[in-house]
Amino acid sequence: MTSKLFLLATPLGNLNDLSERAKTTLRDALFVACEDTRVTRKLISHVGSNARLFSVREENEIIGSKRILEHLAQDEDVVYCTDAGTPCISDPGSRVVDAVVEAGYQVVPIPGPSAGITALAVSGIRSDQHLFAGFSPPKKSARIKFLTEFKDLPWALVFFEAPHRMNKFLVDAHQVYGDRKICICRELSKMYEEIIHSTLAKCADDLTDKKWRGELSIVIAGADSPTFSKSNVLEDMKEWLEIEILEKGNSVKSAALEAAAIFGVKKNDSYKAALEIKESRK
Repeated sequence: MTSKLFLLATPLGNLNDLSERAKTTLRDALFVACEDTRVTRKLISHVGSNARLFSVREENEIIGSKRILEHLAQDEDVVYCTDAGTPCISDPGSRVVDAVVEAGYQVVPIPGPSAGITALAVSGIRSDQHLFAGFSPPKKSARIKFLTEFKDLPWALVFFEAPHRMNKFLVDAHQVYGDRKICICRELSKMYEEIIHSTLAKCADDLTDKKWRGELSIVIAGADSPTFSKSNVLEDMKEWLEIEILEKGNSVKSAALEAAAIFGVKKNDSYKAALEIKESRK
């Protein structure tokens, strides 16, 4: 099976953000599956591609996946992209990728823009650990429940929101999280790009009458909660390391590296704890 599916990230708005590799991939493509052919036609015209387009969106993703597989079975490469950003990230594509992998074909990522990561980078909020939550539910009760799930997490929280629900989101986020730092990114990379660094309390007071337009990406600082104090994290990590090293027989090095990633501690600290546990049983 030599044919491939190219999973291609597209610009958020500024066509100059399209990488040279992405341009080449589109120019060479015979078939491009996309979310909206009207949007993607502008993109392939921009790069001078003659690819044939067909729509694979959320509503027809299963049927669209079968069409992609038919092309792959005929040894024809296919490019898949969504309207903006990276496919599968709060966009269609996951079912496509799963079907292609299950069928034994290679999926080649063509990296590029992602609104959530871009917002996180410009937020100024500590982001070495973060959680991408995507869109919140439209109804208030479901939205409150959804936001509460992340209340005690110490990680930066990344959300997408529709403009007509943004004011309600700010009010509910302030209710659930209290006063935390927030960064609101609107129309990233586009002509009317707007980046607001503020707090939830200030936004709830000053911005809930604002008429929002365009795509919105939101970053909210994580909790500063005693539940996640350093001492508690280290104790939890030690318990985890004991199981990994003493019961499962994993090496000190591999267990320490995994613990550092899971519990968000320095590698030196996790290695020291792992070594102490190993030495305690000699």
